Amino acid sequence: MTTLAPFDLHDVYRKTFSGSADSLIEEVSESLSDCQFVWVSFVYFATLQMTGWYTRTPEPKYQRALSLADFILADGIAFRLLQFAHFHPQFSGREILLNYKSFSKQAVPNLNGTDLTPKLLKRLEGQGVRLVIYGATPEVSAKAADKVRRDHAFGVQAAHGYAPFPFQMIDGTDPVVLLVGLGAPKQEQWILEHRSKFEARGNIVVMGVGGLFDFWAGAETRAPVWIQNSGLEWLWRLVTFPRKNSKKAIASLNFFKQLLFPQVRSQG
Repeated sequence: MTTLAPFDLHDVYRKTFSGSADSLIEEVSESLSDCQFVWVSFVYFATLQMTGWYTRTPEPKYQRALSLADFILADGIAFRLLQFAHFHPQFSGREILLNYKSFSKQAVPNLNGTDLTPKLLKRLEGQGVRLVIYGATPEVSAKAADKVRRDHAFGVQAAHGYAPFPFQMIDGTDPVVLLVGLGAPKQEQWILEHRSKFEARGNIVVMGVGGLFDFWAGAETRAPVWIQNSGLEWLWRLVTFPRKNSKKAIASLNFFKQLLFPQVRSQG
């Protein structure tokens, strides 16, 4: 087994993109214009919790995936506040929790896939980009592709996640955006397994987008804006779709433990 280069929770926090959505979209667009392979990973606190990062035993393939991703984006208030607390040990966890709205404004931006991806697609319209969707059920992936066709001027191909990905979908040299919706960390592990193919092809952006296709297909609904702004969308998803989201929602409750009783705080 290949020994992984050191890459711990501090490195995840350090690597997290701190710019705006617009600046991220420009960087990705420019990389695609230069025919590069770009890997974008959205990181959610519950996924880190369930894969051992907060007990210093990160799942190796997910650890390797995050170390190699070009962009790590903060998804959700829990990860954002913990990342902020890590680099600002002068503030106690209790202080951050009691004033979370104020500290949230100082933290890295919330760049979740559900909001960011449509903005990226809008930016890439008219540039000959082809969109490929991989993940979810056959019905959901087909409906998600139909929505993109309605909303954006894109050629779209879709493959469901219950069969191996047909790599002929990304044949050619034209610019491609591949959205992988297998759920984290499975989607990151899958991208890692096939990273060499994406590197060899080039001219491709690969993004692990979690449950985005469910939202696009109407199989799941976003929380009202006021709940999104309060940072409680995870609770909305638990209440509205408990069978699917209970495991992550329960893991999310560990946020309070990690904030109030941190294992590690940066000294610099």
